[in-house]
Amino acid sequence: MNIQKINQAVILAGGMGKRLRPITDVTPKPMAVINKSPFLDYLIKSLKDLGIKNVLILTGYKSEKIFKRYNKLKSINISFSKGNINSLSGKRLINAYNKLDDYFLLMYGDNYCPINLARLINFYNKKKSLITLTAYSNRDGKGEYGFQNNVKVNKTGIVKSYDNLKKNQYMNCVNIGYFIVNKIALNKSIKKNISFEDNIMNKYIKKNKVSAFLTNKEYKYITNFKSLMECEKYFKKNKIKPLERKFFK
Repeated sequence: MNIQKINQAVILAGGMGKRLRPITDVTPKPMAVINKSPFLDYLIKSLKDLGIKNVLILTGYKSEKIFKRYNKLKSINISFSKGNINSLSGKRLINAYNKLDDYFLLMYGDNYCPINLARLINFYNKKKSLITLTAYSNRDGKGEYGFQNNVKVNKTGIVKSYDNLKKNQYMNCVNIGYFIVNKIALNKSIKKNISFEDNIMNKYIKKNKVSAFLTNKEYKYITNFKSLMECEKYFKKNKIKPLERKFFK
């Protein structure tokens, strides 16, 4: 079945962000401040600009701070699913199963990329995958780990392998999130603490059911203090704006 539009974005925002300490000792990583506004403000603004007004935030660590800021936004429907601090990405998704649309955009709460959603949807429809991820080509070594990659994509856009440890030299691009996910890919009966990438996605990679939408657009991430500062400069230089004050009650 082809999809015409994505109405829901799901943001993974529950991790502890240990590499961003001491900032994350007092605030969740997606709330780290960039040019006087939380990083998450920029993600939600980008989704609004894409026409997505239903956002589900999967929280965990210091979830109350995320809830307090976004619980009463105007004109944007924000909902939450609170998980255990130690829950992995797959577990957080399965816990939120009943709140998920049949098809949704899954994002990392610490990555930003100016994606073309219409092209991503078109690519998803052509490949007829259960999951499509967005992958940075990383020809310039500007990926999160330099020239280290974690995804191998063949010439037809099918993901052949994923290596979170980045030890496989044959990987040729970087997973940056912005997944389109068919809810069918999730087994709500699973009780184990599983990873979306390592367990769920890898299962479908073996069945050739995961595709990769390649982009050369530079993406930004807030993994550590250095990348946080680089993101701040990038947002300022490119005039990337956060969610306006009028959306906060």
